[in-house]
Amino acid sequence: MLKILFVSALFMSSAYGAERFIVAPVAEARPEFAPEVLVVVTDESRFAVTVPPRWSATYDTGARELIFRNGQLDGKLTIRFRESAVKERDAKEYWAKLKSSFESPEALGEPVLMAFSQRAVAYDLTWLHASGLKRAARCALVEVRGTEIEFELTTSAPDFQAQLATMMHVMAKMRVAAADERVEIPFRGVE
Repeated sequence: MLKILFVSALFMSSAYGAERFIVAPVAEARPEFAPEVLVVVTDESRFAVTVPPRWSATYDTGARELIFRNGQLDGKLTIRFRESAVKERDAKEYWAKLKSSFESPEALGEPVLMAFSQRAVAYDLTWLHASGLKRAARCALVEVRGTEIEFELTTSAPDFQAQLATMMHVMAKMRVAAADERVEIPFRGVE
């Protein structure tokens, strides 16, 4: 079943200037089995993002990101939204960015990921955390409607494979519309 929601446009000041970045939970009644859905409004678009079952959600409007955490496993999924004039990100350029973000990362591969009917630039990687624990991440970058969206799943290396399905679920259920249009709200069926 799909629901439609229209979130009123508000302007917020952020660390990136006067660009709009608003996060609002879907406040209408939803079936008991339906997950929480957040609507993100930027200058260019509206996004409906499904919170993974049994994960908690927070957001940082200044950093323009959603943060989902799994309390049972050591998982964190961060979704960053950036206004972008870049229509396509170069894979080497993205890897260079990741190398500066993680401490001595080792690339495990470049998975084929789709989001918004296009291929995302993506990497699986591991690194040794300062605590001595081996960590793993899947990072993906896609541009849609003038917004660059980065998905970053980080977890302990042993839990990595178990966490990947969650990231794929979030990417597959995410919806987009123009900033002045209604965005489709996906409610999942009984699973």
